[in-house]
Amino acid sequence: MASRARPVILLLLWCVTGAVGAQQMGEYSFENAPDGTPTFTQVLRWSADPNVRSYEVALETAAGEPVLDTRLEEPILRLHLGPGAYRFRIVLYNLLGKPEMELPWRTFTVLMAKQPQVTGVSPKELNLEDVNLKVTMSGHDLERGAKVSLTKADQPTESIAGTIRECNGTSSLRVEFPAWRLAPGRYSVVITNPGGLWIELPEALVVRYQAPTDMAVSAGYSPWVSLYDAWYLQAWPGTFFPLSATARFSSYFIKRPFGYFGAELDLTGLMMRGGTDAASVTSTIGLASVRAIYKYPLSPQFAAGGRIGGGIALSNHQFTYQNGAGPAISSANLFVSTGLFLQYYPMKKLFVETSVDWTHQFMQGFSEGSLMPCLLVGTVF
Repeated sequence: MASRARPVILLLLWCVTGAVGAQQMGEYSFENAPDGTPTFTQVLRWSADPNVRSYEVALETAAGEPVLDTRLEEPILRLHLGPGAYRFRIVLYNLLGKPEMELPWRTFTVLMAKQPQVTGVSPKELNLEDVNLKVTMSGHDLERGAKVSLTKADQPTESIAGTIRECNGTSSLRVEFPAWRLAPGRYSVVITNPGGLWIELPEALVVRYQAPTDMAVSAGYSPWVSLYDAWYLQAWPGTFFPLSATARFSSYFIKRPFGYFGAELDLTGLMMRGGTDAASVTSTIGLASVRAIYKYPLSPQFAAGGRIGGGIALSNHQFTYQNGAGPAISSANLFVSTGLFLQYYPMKKLFVETSVDWTHQFMQGFSEGSLMPCLLVGTVF
């Protein structure tokens, strides 16, 4: 971390034109006295004129109180002023030593420049795939109008300026950086207050092409369509069972240009009612599976992929006869499943998924197969 030490006074920039050309305020310097107290020097300079022998400079406070009245042969005046509003006027003297022209009064303000202090940078990593690259700088004396820039470790002479989007007093700045100018690598952050003091945070920010891992949570509606098995098809009058819901936790931990690979935990709950003339049956089934997943981004808004895996299905069948409740049958069965999906991202972190999964349960004495069309809403974090 490097910075210019201690607060200093900065003279704001003013430019006026006249017979002596541009007058400039804004240069300053400082040095510490033997007792450690900083001594501030502000500079007023203007263009020299060969027809001017000397310059008379009058300096007053904004209220009109005299501060300085001096004659100079060189077009430069060094001052030691405290914070406040001031005005100055220059009178030009010709080669005969006579006053030739009086320039109008010009005002300027001396500000107290503060040393920015940074206690936190969040996030510490940016991913170019996010497009909107915003970073929050937290600390003290982060003034409105500060400039924030990045320098890459292997290109220290090139500076990338950020745009301040939010300013929370002097305690935090929210800065957005142009994605098109950034490349993966480590960057130092430089914050410069309007007064000129600055602070550098070496390699405080890492830029990646994309996040190394994506995690997502989704949930939604997943009706059950029974495809085959004589017992299931005879026990229920239909093959479509709408009372079903699914929740998924997905993690993509291998991300390559040809697609993302990961794993997924799927939890599905299903209720089915049916039976025969002799008895009715109410079944509840819970399926828990772990599946491998693959996703390929088709565009910033769309992605497609597939999943395959298996797990365990917990089933409970409650029979009711004409003369009362009958026995309940519970079982735990292995199953396999596979499916395809399409995702739409209306926003960067929010997606809607449509999918179709095929499931095959291995039950004692028979097997059951079904399709599950799903409509889910999820978020990436």
